[in-house]
This record gives sequence, structure tokens and C-alpha cells, in this order.
Amino acid sequence: MIFAQGWAIDTEISYNYLGEKLNRNVSIDVSRALAVMLVTLFHVSRGPSLPTYPVGDFDIFGFLANGWVGVGIFFIISGYCMGMSTERDFKDGLSIPNYIKYSLKRLMRIAPPYYISIAVWVLIINVYKIAPKSTEIRDIVTHLTFTHNLFQDTFFGISGVFWSIGVEMQFYLILPFIIALCRGLFSSLLVLLVCLGMSIATYGSDLSIVYKWGLIKYLILFVYGWVLYSHREFILKVINLTKIIYIAVPAFILLINYKVDGGNNEKMYEMLIAFTYGIIMLKIGGVITDDSKSKLLSVILLIGQSSFSIYLYNYIYNFVMPRTHSPFSIAFMFAGVIGFGIIMYLLVEVNTEKMRSWLFKKKNGLESNRIIIDSTQAL
Repeated sequence: MIFAQGWAIDTEISYNYLGEKLNRNVSIDVSRALAVMLVTLFHVSRGPSLPTYPVGDFDIFGFLANGWVGVGIFFIISGYCMGMSTERDFKDGLSIPNYIKYSLKRLMRIAPPYYISIAVWVLIINVYKIAPKSTEIRDIVTHLTFTHNLFQDTFFGISGVFWSIGVEMQFYLILPFIIALCRGLFSSLLVLLVCLGMSIATYGSDLSIVYKWGLIKYLILFVYGWVLYSHREFILKVINLTKIIYIAVPAFILLINYKVDGGNNEKMYEMLIAFTYGIIMLKIGGVITDDSKSKLLSVILLIGQSSFSIYLYNYIYNFVMPRTHSPFSIAFMFAGVIGFGIIMYLLVEVNTEKMRSWLFKKKNGLESNRIIIDSTQAL
């Protein structure tokens, strides 16, 4: 267990539906569940008949239109989790062998379920024509190499959510070098400030989506998540001393229902709500105790554990024809996407993680047969 100033941020032992032990961080799985549910609600509810109930500058149903901010929350979670991973992988410092091993572990975590989802989407698009997406050789090759988000013509190819997978992998590759620059809290804050400047530089309206939605813009959220983990004890001391959590929680609820007018305001809004949630995420570990066993929590944790697969298949609702945007239709499509993602998690992701665990344990000469599902992936 990892403890931070009296608030447990646990690498917990939880269980999947078969009762198998999983090495999980409960607060992270809850955060993943929130992020993927927000993104899914955003996708399934888009349309001219989106439910609204305006109250001044806010909307009771604003979380539907603002669900896209879940991607930014995912990026913070990813940075935080990579703090856990890199703490182990680079405990003896950065070197070529441990960088290669680290990169292979990241690739083996992301690539198998991601590649399978690419194959599924190419088949679905070409056979069932449910989405007007390009599946040419260039699209497939750039997606397989995680470079599709570097070109405007392949950015939204195959599946509209895959752009963030490219951003994620690119962050993994540069993170060890960022860590090498961060020798303490001051240098970490300095790097964070530089990332903020880089992000603001993408706000120009004449820039292509490659820059507006690329690593340059989102690096600050990844690094912020990493800083939250690396300096969690000090940050939690500040949170506990200032009682800022009592501001952060209502602020997040208000922000998620705020009516954003687009443009640079939308970008600053995304940054603000993600930073606010980062504070909340640190405190969740102290709210959800080890003996919490409610059925609702079990469902939320399963959604969190399945969040990567749910995200990969987020557009599966396109099979629903014709689509309407009644509350019943939105609820039906939301449940369908979540359910399909959980099924793919159990069929694909659990087994590819077993393979990865076996591969690296065998390589390290470990004799343990216990399968531990890695909890360091944010999607």
C-alpha cells in the first residue's frame, strides 16, 4: 500500500467477476469510470434534441454536452499512474536497457487490445458501413504505428477516439526524459509551467487539429498527473491544510454543467476542470475505504477496470438504427456501449494482460504463477 499524509492511495487488491485477485488502485478505477462514462454520454447524446434545462450560465444536463472533458481527465489519470510505473522501472536511473524494457511493457499493455479493436472496426466499417471512416492502407499503417494523430488526413480515421491513443503512446516515450529533468518539486513545477506555455501556444485558431489536439497541447495534463503522484505527500498536506477539497468538489460539479461557448474559452475550460479533478482524485483514496463492498461500487470498479475497452469501442452505438435522442434512446445506447466494452475487456484485455504478465515474469525469471493485472493504464 502507498500512504500519503494519512490518506491511503492504495494499490488495492480487488476482484474481477470470477473472484480473481487484481492489483488495482480503487481511487484510480473510480476516476477511470467517471471519465469513460462522461465520454460515452457525450458521444451517445450528441444531436439537435440534446436535453437541456438552463439555469443562468449553467445547464442541469450540461454534463452530456461537456462529457468530452473525460479525455482530459484520462490524461491526468495516465500521468498519475505512470508515476507509479516509472518509479519501479527507473528506480536505478535512466538507461538504454531499462528504457527499452519500459517501452516494451507500455507497448504490450496498449497494442494487443488496441490492434484487435482496429481489426474489429475495419471489419465493421467495410462490411456494415456504419460509419463514414477511411480504412485505407495509410490509415491502418499510421494507426498501427501510433502516428495517425500526426497527420490531418488520418487523425480521425477508423475510429474517432483513436487519436488520443496516439497522444498517449507519444507521452509514454518522452516521459522518462521529462522525469530526468525533474529533480524536485521546484524543477517539476518549472517543467509544468513550460508545458502550460506550450499548451497555450496551440490556442491559435489558424493551427491544424494536429497541434490543437496533439501532445503539445495535452502534455501539461499528463505531466500534472505525474506531478500529483510524485509529490503526492506534499500536495495532500496543502490540500488538507487549506481545505481546498471543499471548493474543488462543488467547483467540479458546477464546471461540468457550465455552458461553454467554444474557442479558446473551451480550451481553458478543459484545463481548469481537469486540474480541479486532479485534486479530487488525490482525496478519493481516503473516502473509499478498504471494506467498501457496496454493489454500486462493484459496478463502478468494473466499469473503471474495463474503461480502456469501453473507450476503444465507444462508437459501437452506431449499430443502433435509426437513432433518436430521447432519454430512453440515450440510456439504451449508453448501457449498450458500456456493456459491449465490458465484454471486450473480459474477452480480450484480461487475456492479453495475462499474456503480458507471463511474458515479463518469464523474462525476469520469476517463478510466481499469480497473475496481476497492471493498473497503470488510464484508458
